[in-house]
Amino acid sequence: MLRNWTKWAWNSAFWVGVLGLSALPLRAQTGQPKVDFDRYSGLMCEGELPSDFKETPVEKARKAESEVWNKELERDERLQEKEHAVRSVFGVDEILMSGRVLYGDPLSTFVESVAEKLLKANDREDLLNELRFYVLKSQEVNAYATSNGVVMVTVGLLSRIENESQLAFILAHEIQHYTQKHSLQQYKQRFEQNKQKGKRDEDEAIKAFYKFSKDHEMEADEKGFQMMLRSGYDLVEGVFVFDMLKYGDFPFLEMKLSLDSFEHHAYVFPKTLKDVVAQKVEAAEIEDQKFLVSLGDDANTTHPSLDRRVVRLRDMIDGEPKKTRAFFLVGEDRFKSMQKVARHELLLIYTRRADFGQLFYLTHVMRKLYGESVFFDRMEAMSLYGLLLHKSKEHELNRYGCNLTETRGDWRPLIAGLRELD
Repeated sequence: MLRNWTKWAWNSAFWVGVLGLSALPLRAQTGQPKVDFDRYSGLMCEGELPSDFKETPVEKARKAESEVWNKELERDERLQEKEHAVRSVFGVDEILMSGRVLYGDPLSTFVESVAEKLLKANDREDLLNELRFYVLKSQEVNAYATSNGVVMVTVGLLSRIENESQLAFILAHEIQHYTQKHSLQQYKQRFEQNKQKGKRDEDEAIKAFYKFSKDHEMEADEKGFQMMLRSGYDLVEGVFVFDMLKYGDFPFLEMKLSLDSFEHHAYVFPKTLKDVVAQKVEAAEIEDQKFLVSLGDDANTTHPSLDRRVVRLRDMIDGEPKKTRAFFLVGEDRFKSMQKVARHELLLIYTRRADFGQLFYLTHVMRKLYGESVFFDRMEAMSLYGLLLHKSKEHELNRYGCNLTETRGDWRPLIAGLRELD
């Protein structure tokens, strides 16, 4: 039976291509972009090439070094800042040249529009010339601010946010990491620690660029809140941002999906299999609870717990006069269009990663949200073929989007069932 399903999935994927159902190219336009979601092919960069992509990393590093040498600093501090600047240039450039960074597309232009609203409301138009906003093709729910002014927001994050105000809160937080020079401060701190220990840890030095201390995170929260206060965006949505980050391993929408959904009058899965699946899911959910409890304890972590940050944010909100604030300033219709594009793009990211289990599940979620489409047919055929191919070859399904512990939510019964099928 497994062979028959594999053959069917392969034939489906084959005929989708033969019948000319491949997606049409997407082009960013001013205003509302017209996207053929039925034949969606993925985002492409548009417009003039940004300066970040024109210069070589060596040229950028020399400029960064020159800026440091022009500062009035002590010798040791100058050497630290120079090293940090050069490392930042090469670290960021590796990501920029990875082929996963978008500019001029509907996602990045929307992020830029929200950032512009935020900065102008705070009389920080000067930062519009310093900061460059890009979207990273990644399923991770995250955003990054680098010391040289590059701010990246992932497709995974844009697919999950529920309104413009949530994105504004995230951008305000990341902008503060840049303006407060947290990356440089963190690097100097690690440098001194390693110096005292008499060692030089290269891996830790690199991590320092993207991982901030508890104090830095709390400062970015507080100063980011002040930016939100002056912007007119809704303040409470920041609380939901922390919830989104806490449950980032869950799908952006959950729906029950198990082996039972494949049953019909001619085929029923045995009860013994269903019992094993139920046990596996129960064990994984117990581990989930332990994990979520651990997120609330920041005693042994470098980051403040999300629960602690929520409490602090609520205290700041309660201290402000109550008045009506907006969920959308750039525009609700444009946000919804951006969100829909991000979610379609997310499916393609899972395809490229060969995360077939997650791809199969999210395709069902997308059908529920947006109805039927040829694009969803293609995604489902590819996910089924990938799953059944690797299952038939007895490959470890953890590598193909079927890790029962790392990905959480109502799709687990299906994943556990696929893993337990002989």
